[in-house]
Amino acid sequence: MINLFFRDTAAGSGAYYRKKLGIENTTILPLGLSLHAGDVSEPFSISRRKDVYNAYFELDKDVAHEIEKLNLALKTDRQLCLWFTKTDVDEYLGMLATIYQYYGKGIAFFQCDCSEICASVSDLQNHTAFGKVQMRKVYDAEIEDLLIEWEQIRSVNAALRMIKNGKVINLSADYIDERIFSILGDYDTKVSVICDRITRQEDMSRKLTFVLYRIRQLIEDGKINIVSEAYTPENAHEGAPMKDIMKYVIRRS
Repeated sequence: MINLFFRDTAAGSGAYYRKKLGIENTTILPLGLSLHAGDVSEPFSISRRKDVYNAYFELDKDVAHEIEKLNLALKTDRQLCLWFTKTDVDEYLGMLATIYQYYGKGIAFFQCDCSEICASVSDLQNHTAFGKVQMRKVYDAEIEDLLIEWEQIRSVNAALRMIKNGKVINLSADYIDERIFSILGDYDTKVSVICDRITRQEDMSRKLTFVLYRIRQLIEDGKINIVSEAYTPENAHEGAPMKDIMKYVIRRS
């Protein structure tokens, strides 16, 4: 059995509590697709989603590696359990997209829906009601409904997706522009300040990727100017300094 989690932190929680969750002696893998933001017409395509994965640091290679590890594991293990909640948009969309990607390829799908326990599987470590987590097989009739739902999301292909009142809603690219400009005012402002203030708002919680993705687009469109750039001391992937957009100082054009 492969247990797939849609954030590193969620996979970490799963690995730490594997015995309590009843998934010892199984494979635990992360897959950080971040499908709340950007083009999802081909959800497992790195090239189509490179701008999303590189909104913060250059993480496209990390996601490609996660997909590669999943594909390798599926060569010998044909049972795939998807861990998600119906309130976390990245987890829910990750579940839908993974079924879309691998359905019809001889994979037996299972689900662990943690919605009754936590808002996100990443928060599972803060809860003790592990006994309520039930793994169940997903049969073809239900898969067909899930694929219809995914196809609707995929065909709209909005810039931003959220879950409200139990439904996935599609939003335009400029959804947070006014919030960004309001925080900027006429002052030089660090990107990290903007991100902190926006992601503390309930509807933008866990959507840092989109905020940075949008700021980069506004810079490219000339609506925001870079006052100063900054580098991190080291880059874990390359061992060299790297531009860190969170430390940029920007100003409205």
